[in-house]
Amino acid sequence: HDPLAGFSGDAVERGVLDAATVAARNDEIARAARNAFDAAAAEPKLDDRAALIQRVAAPLAPVPPTPAATTGKKDVLRKHATRVLDELLSKHEDVVYIGEDVEHGGYYLVSEG
Repeated sequence: HDPLAGFSGDAVERGVLDAATVAARNDEIARAARNAFDAAAAEPKLDDRAALIQRVAAPLAPVPPTPAATTGKKDVLRKHATRVLDELLSKHEDVVYIGEDVEHGGYYLVSEG
């Protein structure tokens, strides 16, 4: 069962979308996927471990220093996760943190406070 096809069918049936719009959007997504695949296939192949690590492990943006870098004290994983959640939630109104125990501090207390 394809959930996207089911959703699209329901949306058309209820008059939220028309079939032509759904078909056009599906074609647009298929073209974008083909173009992305073609672009990826045309990229030079990585033939050694160092090149692979440089390609996939390099940060996409500058990484700010952590408190451990300035104080010498190492933080535990949950403190880093808490800091990331705080940063994302305060900078992006469209980000939502959902979980069954968020109110109680979440897994590893990352939503504590």
